[in-house]
Amino acid sequence: MVVRLGTITLYFIAVLAAPWAVVLALALVLVVYFRAFISALLGALLFDILYGAPLSVLGSFEYLYTALVLCMIVVAILLRGRLLE
Repeated sequence: MVVRLGTITLYFIAVLAAPWAVVLALALVLVVYFRAFISALLGALLFDILYGAPLSVLGSFEYLYTALVLCMIVVAILLRGRLLE
């Protein structure tokens, strides 16, 4: 429990101060290892609100990181369900 809380705290600090690759790696750890879906999604939303810029290639879509983490969550849930059957 302490490791999970420490990882979530480190994730939110990384959202504010670390490069995107570090934040993405910590989000992956939260989703796959700890199954902390809500924390990963809230951190991704905070990251997009702070640093997200509309991409003209995607039709001015601003929440790219949030969509990426949401896809990671869906894939993790589907894979976990398939692997445990």
